[in-house]
Amino acid sequence: MSNLPIALIAGSSVGLSLVLTWLMIRLAPLLGLVDVPGGRKAHEKPTPLGGGIAMVLAFAAPLVVLRGFIYALKPEEADVLDNVLWAIVLGSLFMGAVGLMDDRISLSPSAKLAAQFILGLAVFISCPALRITLFVSNTILSAVYTILWMLVVTNAFNLLDNMDGLSAGVAAITAVVLICIGVDTGQYFLAVVALAFLGVLAGFLVFNFPPAKIFMGDAGSLFIGFVMWALTAGFTYYSEERQAFRVLFIPVLVLGLPLYDTVSVILIRLKEHRPIFRGDRSHFSHRLVGLGMTTREAVLTIYLVTLTISLSARNLYRLDLTGAVVLFIQTLSVFAIIYVLERTGRRSR
Repeated sequence: MSNLPIALIAGSSVGLSLVLTWLMIRLAPLLGLVDVPGGRKAHEKPTPLGGGIAMVLAFAAPLVVLRGFIYALKPEEADVLDNVLWAIVLGSLFMGAVGLMDDRISLSPSAKLAAQFILGLAVFISCPALRITLFVSNTILSAVYTILWMLVVTNAFNLLDNMDGLSAGVAAITAVVLICIGVDTGQYFLAVVALAFLGVLAGFLVFNFPPAKIFMGDAGSLFIGFVMWALTAGFTYYSEERQAFRVLFIPVLVLGLPLYDTVSVILIRLKEHRPIFRGDRSHFSHRLVGLGMTTREAVLTIYLVTLTISLSARNLYRLDLTGAVVLFIQTLSVFAIIYVLERTGRRSR
């Protein structure tokens, strides 16, 4: 595949994201898609929703129109690649539609989980290449791994969408790392899909970086979570050249920050005897602001933490067991530093 089609896919995703997001800023109020301040919401004035609609369309359109170029990466596997691409595209459209319904009529947590479960089961049945097996040839266990990972990742990014530029920015950083992993390991098809995804996020962030001119809403955060699940599930980490089982921790490291935020929020809510699915201001970003950071400083700090942790994942391919242990200790040390700083900051207030 030449550089021209790659540039065309990346450029079209960025361009469409910019144009469609700009249009949604103007159309959202006419469609009743406006996020009004109040309660736990930090923004001070009504802000258009609908950025998620722009992202989903900007992601799906280039992949469908230019899919012939993508299949040229491995023409002998065109059928498999076609199956994966349509699973990702249609899954993105479905998840975006579920999120849009939530933005409009506020679906219950159980309804959203049910929709995600149905999508996970549909993808598992229709697209074997996106199944997670963990070396166990048992269909039921594989379905459990696949659907559970979808629920975890999708909702992690949904929860992470609690501050301007946060969910999209973290996803963009992890997409860059996944692109590097794809290129390093010769998995160019998913690397190109991740590149299109990165272009969409970059275009949206032009309008969403604090102070945001538009929000993605659940249509965007659920879409982001689904694509991140598809990419991490679709990549092959273990092979004849990479036989160490530690490489299976790569997706956990790549998504370390969203997973940390999700786990910490759940633990805080359980500790304070509050409903797990009821939104509040106990997220990592909110806790950083509580320590005295501005919104921008908190978002940029989380970007740096994400970059530090996710970059470690790429090195797992190159390290022996000793090096891998050092890498895991380093990652845990980053979270330990965060914990100490948060705890000290709370005592000083």
